[in-house]
Amino acid sequence: MNNIIYAAVLLSISLSIISLIIVLQMYLQTRKIFRLFKTKRFKPIIKKPLKIRKRYIVFMILSSREFRREEVANIISKGFKEFLGINSLIQADPYLIYYDPRLKRGIIRIAHIYKDQTLAVFDYVNRYILKDAVIIPLKTTGTIKKARKIMYKHRVELQL
Repeated sequence: MNNIIYAAVLLSISLSIISLIIVLQMYLQTRKIFRLFKTKRFKPIIKKPLKIRKRYIVFMILSSREFRREEVANIISKGFKEFLGINSLIQADPYLIYYDPRLKRGIIRIAHIYKDQTLAVFDYVNRYILKDAVIIPLKTTGTIKKARKIMYKHRVELQL
């Protein structure tokens, strides 16, 4: 009977020591993992929300008649609505910054993501909305100052 009790006590002590070793190893493993996450190398990658920058497209209209500023703005917004839809119109936020009816040139401000779509809208407008005129995009820039420079630089070269 003494041998059975002695064996049971010995077994419980050995199981306690083994479980203590396992817990200690798990603790050391988790410490290593937390230490790795604290370093810059293993920080989770959190993307910043995309900042919407503005782009300015300098364009000119080839036509025998003169367009007013409101007409040009309405034509461009109508082209966006018909070609890309109202959601794209809201997200692209096209705004006619400047239009000179005498020179038939202007600057439109858009979100940088929609630059290519705006050029496609110009093509759509030329084909389906305007029958007697053509909108030609001259240059795309990131600042309005550069856009105005480009607009007046091409004054002599492109004047008809």
